[in-house]
Amino acid sequence: MFSKSFVPQKPFENFKWKWASLTPTENINDPIVLLGVLFRLNSLSKKNVKFSSEEYAAAMQDLQADLDRANITVNLTERTGDRNLIRNSGQYWKALGLLPKERGRGLIKLTDFGKAVAERQISKTEFSAITIQTLSLPNDRVQPKQNCDLWTEHHIKIFPLKIILFTLHLLKDLKINNEPQGWITANELIKIIIPLSACNASNNDYANFIYWHRTNQISLENWPDCAPEPNDKRMAREYLLFLKHYGYITSDNTDSQDRYGQKYIYNEELDEEIMRILEVSQSKIDFFEFMKNSSNISAAVKNIERKRYNTNNSRPLQAQFRQDLFSVSDRCLITRVRMPGLLEAAHIMPYKYNGPDSRDNGILLRKDIHYLFDSGNLRIDVEGNVVISQPVLEDYGRIIPEKINIPDYVNKDYIRWRWDNYDGE
Repeated sequence: MFSKSFVPQKPFENFKWKWASLTPTENINDPIVLLGVLFRLNSLSKKNVKFSSEEYAAAMQDLQADLDRANITVNLTERTGDRNLIRNSGQYWKALGLLPKERGRGLIKLTDFGKAVAERQISKTEFSAITIQTLSLPNDRVQPKQNCDLWTEHHIKIFPLKIILFTLHLLKDLKINNEPQGWITANELIKIIIPLSACNASNNDYANFIYWHRTNQISLENWPDCAPEPNDKRMAREYLLFLKHYGYITSDNTDSQDRYGQKYIYNEELDEEIMRILEVSQSKIDFFEFMKNSSNISAAVKNIERKRYNTNNSRPLQAQFRQDLFSVSDRCLITRVRMPGLLEAAHIMPYKYNGPDSRDNGILLRKDIHYLFDSGNLRIDVEGNVVISQPVLEDYGRIIPEKINIPDYVNKDYIRWRWDNYDGE
């Protein structure tokens, strides 16, 4: 481990953490945007159309309307034709291995990994776990070869999301004036973690230097600036936003005016699951091999989905929402069970994405079926077709029907919104 007097040095002038685009776009990393675009690209790829096509433009307009309903600010409708979203911001999908590096004459194509995500063979939680494990720098999917070669020449290869989570895991056990320290700011990421990452630092080093800086035991005056440009800082912050969007950290909104001083707080409730994910050694995106060889990952994913499900169903208004649904229904939509103690009220368009607490946005589901619905392992389309994941098929067999009748009180546009955009918690 390094002593307090250690001062890191840049291995080369342009050393920085690049997320994807050199000009980051706020909210693209939100799963509704990132995966919503991917779902639509997958459908278009089967029609052999181009990103500059009218079909692509129409798909983005439809997605834009869905994002507006969810109060997510991203302008997609102006990014069509020759200045389409992928031409300008495609690095967001390429960086994560969802789209191929080369555009292939402008034709819409997905990688095998991208297709698996888009076709819901991989849940949102599985996708985030794989990304945490495999996203590395240098990233030859979005960084020029010349830049990647510099990293290689200096024997630097890091997994930034893992570094952040390991650091937070260690910080959570530290206190200053009895205040827990399990948080990090974008400024600390930029000024401490990124410079240290060039020096073969250990997880303890990252936590130590953050703690020493917070307790005024060290000065960063002579430390290198690894984010000299405004967009460099925005790119670095994207790592924190990704972890926030997938629930591994939360944010303290008390100082929303200072985005780089805002605290991102470790989700200690998921600590055991996060450590299971981090302990696996994986460097390539190969989902099927990844999950097959790691029962720890599978268990972690299931526990994360279960805990998020429990959190989502503890809101104060949930009881009234359930009561409203019982006024129009008395049984589980899938299993037809009628015992009230086993039934729960499920939102169709999620509350976190502006889905209302109104009965036309809800269905009654048996507790275990509600969990499958919220985790994305059971999906329903506007025709009432029920699609389940392979694990559910193995556990439930054909207990779950292939088709149901959607009640008249349900607004089917909420069903469509969820089917088109949402892949569970």
